[in-house]
Parts: sequence; structure tokens; C-alpha cells
Amino acid sequence: MAVLALAMSCGGEPAPPQGVAATAAQGEPSAEAQGRDLFLGRGCAACHGQDAQGSDIAPALPGHSKAAVTRQVRAPLGIMPAYSVTQLSDEELEAIARYIEGLASGGHHVEPVNMDGLSTMHHWMTLLALDNGNVAEAKHHVQHIIGLVSGDHLREMKEILEEIEAEKLHDAEHSVQGMLAGSAEPDLALPQLHLRLALGALEQRKAPDAQHHLDHYSQAVSETDAAQGRRVLELIRAGELHDAEHDIQELLGQAHQD
Repeated sequence: MAVLALAMSCGGEPAPPQGVAATAAQGEPSAEAQGRDLFLGRGCAACHGQDAQGSDIAPALPGHSKAAVTRQVRAPLGIMPAYSVTQLSDEELEAIARYIEGLASGGHHVEPVNMDGLSTMHHWMTLLALDNGNVAEAKHHVQHIIGLVSGDHLREMKEILEEIEAEKLHDAEHSVQGMLAGSAEPDLALPQLHLRLALGALEQRKAPDAQHHLDHYSQAVSETDAAQGRRVLELIRAGELHDAEHDIQELLGQAHQD
């Protein structure tokens, strides 16, 4: 990201500095510098690398949207721990997400060395991209998976890529969910996967998406659990999103104990 040179105004005096130069002139760090400082200072770089280029335990981040970063930090899919508002404020997360969104994707990055873990990670990132409606990002991760797998898995991933290219994003999302269920870390059956996705939707205040996943959850579990799922739906319809989040977390905790 280049520093803007000072332009001369028509009166021969330097025009007011802009961009990085402006913040430097004012003695304040730029938005990019603030985001990078937080990225380094809050532990993000420990897993994702100093320049977000990826490491042997976490993926590269350039090319991911602000919405995807925010969602993953607050309600992560996969093995990444969640960061609460007390650990990372909304303002700090906004700065980090904008920093990551502004990074140029070079097309090459360090990948985790464990191939099974790498494939699973790309499945999660595909699901996250589809949930955010980011077609290009979803295709990027599916293409990574295609380069890693073989046999029936390869055939299924090619079918998912065709669904994405045909803009059948809902079908593709369900296909990826089915592949992750039972093989994801932590071990999640499909109903619990829908709970995780519903919780993530609520974190983003996407009530219709949360309702969608809770509907699927209620259809896949016992009548007792389905009744709990319907109670959460009632909370969402009433606008009691915080209480709904709490109840979903309890359902996930029960499933883990079971």
C-alpha cells in the first residue's frame, strides 16, 4: 500500500495530506497500522503468521472478506477459539478485519502440513464463504480441496464446484455440511453443525439464517431436542437474540456431554 505523495495546491502550498501520510502528519497511526498492530498484539500472528501468510497450523488470510473475518472471530467454524467482546472489542475487531481485507492475495501462501487437517480447514472456509454469499471465496477453497483429495471425495467436490458455478449456493452449502458432519473437529454430527451455524448467524445478527439452521436442527433430532430448538426459534422471532444465543450454547454443551 503506497504512501500518497503530497500534491501541490493551486496556491503553491502543499495540499492537506491524505491516507497514510495524513495520519503520520497528525502523529496518529493509520487505520492500516492500527489493524496490523492489533493483529500482531492480540495473538492472530501466532497462528496465521506475521504477515497473515499462513503457517503450519492456520490458513493464510489475504483474500478473505471483512464479513468472513468478523464471523470467524466471534463464532468460529472449525477448531479456532472464539474471541469474545471482552477479549477483543468490536472496534478492535473492525480494525483487524479491515486490515486483513486490505491485504493483497498473492495466490501463494503457506499451508498447514497436515493434509487431512488442511482439507477440513478448507471445507470450513468454503462453508463460511457460502454462508456469507461470497462465491469467489467459496470457489477458491473448493479448488484447494480438489487439489488435495481423490476418489469419491474428489468427485463430490467437483459436483459442489458445479453447484457453486451454477449459483446453487444453498445446495452447495448443504453438500459441504454433510461432508463435515462427523469428521470435523470438534466432532460434530449434522444437527450440532446446524447449531454452530445458527449461533454464528446470531452473532452477525442474521436472524433469518439462524432460523433456517434451527429448522434443520429440529428436523434431525428427537422430539425432546426439537422442542428446545423450537423454543429458541420463538426467542429469535421475539427479538430476544441474546437469550437465543445462550440457549444454543446450552444445547451445544449438552450435545458435547452426550
